[in-house]
Amino acid sequence: MIHQRPSIVNTSNRLRIDTYVEQRRDSSTPMTQYVETENTTEVVNTEADRQRRAFAEEFGLLWESRGFPPMDGRVVGYLLIMDEPYISSGKLAADLGASPSSVSLATRRMLDVGYIRRHIVSGDRSHYFRLASDPWGGTLDQSLAYFGRMQALMDRGTALVEPQNGETRQQLRLGHAHMVWLAETHRRWTEEWETYKKEQGLSND
Repeated sequence: MIHQRPSIVNTSNRLRIDTYVEQRRDSSTPMTQYVETENTTEVVNTEADRQRRAFAEEFGLLWESRGFPPMDGRVVGYLLIMDEPYISSGKLAADLGASPSSVSLATRRMLDVGYIRRHIVSGDRSHYFRLASDPWGGTLDQSLAYFGRMQALMDRGTALVEPQNGETRQQLRLGHAHMVWLAETHRRWTEEWETYKKEQGLSND
């Protein structure tokens, strides 16, 4: 069994954690780790906690490899495998070992694209989040909205270009056609995805 006496000292607006550990020979309990980062101090209690954080880190690296902010991936990855049905932004930051500001920006972006949802707790003013019921299919809907806005913008651009400037107008027409094609493709994907979910017994219907 492990006994710990953590002492927290505020030094230059940062927390220094000094942990005294007395470990007996018959100990089989994993040691609690106190981890200090620049803006947060968090507690990783169990091997399961460490595994969840490692999963979120790898999820973030995969997102970064596709050109997206890694913190967005870390947030989604953690929400994907956490034990709780929802989590506060403060606890999410602590569990990820991230600053509250970076988690706030990431959750805002993930809300916008439909990967996560807000969760309201009556009488509690804290911000809580959960994974969307179908974050993967939800991104298809968000993409359709984007394609529609881009089509309208391409039309506006075409109206601003003089008719004799054929090359520029051609580029705008190509852009518009590409957005139409993407929208049609995503609509088909959405229908196929819903069908596939039902075939796999994954539909909420």
